[in-house]
Amino acid sequence: MCWVKPTEAHSTARPCRFTIVRRGARQYQGVAKCDYAGNAGTNSNNGVVVQPFAFGTSKLHSIRIAHLTDGTSTTAMVAESRVHRGYLEDGNATGQCCSDNESAYTNGWADDTDRRGSVPPAPDIFDRNIPGSTTDGMFGSSHGAGLNVCMGDGSVRFINFSINATTWRNLCIRDDGNVVNLSNN
Repeated sequence: MCWVKPTEAHSTARPCRFTIVRRGARQYQGVAKCDYAGNAGTNSNNGVVVQPFAFGTSKLHSIRIAHLTDGTSTTAMVAESRVHRGYLEDGNATGQCCSDNESAYTNGWADDTDRRGSVPPAPDIFDRNIPGSTTDGMFGSSHGAGLNVCMGDGSVRFINFSINATTWRNLCIRDDGNVVNLSNN
């Protein structure tokens, strides 16, 4: 069962929140994590998950299905997060951070819970000589060829890491009016 009481979310690891090719369901750095993130578009305001109080207002901003004007089957909603696997255990202690350094359930608006589609997805990093911040805000996975993406209509697509950068951006922006063709992906 994936559901957990809100008061226990910070410390309770559930198998459904992890991609099995990356890591097991347990605490990392003392808190519960999640290997998936919401699509924040390219600027944290044009995706399916948007920053609260966005657009310079004092009103809480929310996205509804009607806002996915590019179509629910061609708009990314949630996808696997790219992480630096070299720092899964000790990222905070070594000063290498940040996209996997906090609880995925109590940190608010941060790249532990959302990612942006400004650049195409890429594989996880293992080499500790590469800075931990390299994966900040990016989608990606430990799969060899691509990542799983849940679309706005609830379908799940496997997207190749070789996806064209423009196509990826268009997939991550909910209302840009650009046609997304994933038939060659």
